[in-house]
Parts: sequence; structure tokens; C-alpha cells
Amino acid sequence: MKEYIDQAKRYLSVAVKFMVRHSIILFVIVFAGLAGYLVARIGYLSRLEPTEAQVTSKISEVKKITTDTGSILKLKELEGRSISVESLFDNGRTNPFEN
Repeated sequence: MKEYIDQAKRYLSVAVKFMVRHSIILFVIVFAGLAGYLVARIGYLSRLEPTEAQVTSKISEVKKITTDTGSILKLKELEGRSISVESLFDNGRTNPFEN
């Protein structure tokens, strides 16, 4: 039994010396392997399409916005009354991303 333990210690010391001597090369190989895996996984996931069940569940979660007709009439009334409000409406229609 003592022979097996001594033999295991020798093999372990040889393995540790090898890893210490070639630690940079082993690090580069492990890093390249992980980077390659990540690139392959990202490529796979970017090409993946959603299933019909996923699409219908997301569509059903979207709530439709309804505007009160009284509010629409009030806005049209205000638009006709004030020149400054009318210019704000016109500017918003022509260029909505500029104040």
C-alpha cells in the first residue's frame, strides 16, 4: 500500500512540475477554448428563431392603447383656439423628435 502512495506522489510531483513549467501555454489553450465556445454559442443563439408559442404569448401581453373620444375632441378644440398650441401641433407632426 505504501508503494502505491509513493508512486502516486511521484506522478503527482511530475504533473505539478509539468504544469508549472508550461503554465502560460496551458492558460492560453484554456482561454482560447473558452473564447471559441462563447463565439460558437453566441452564433448559435443569434440564429435561433422564437417558437409560435413564444410569439403568441408576447403578442398577447401587449396592451392596446385606446384614446377617449372626448379627449380627442378637446385637443382639436384647443388646436383651433390658440396660435401657439397650433404651432406646437404642426411642429410635432412635421418633426416629432425636435422640440
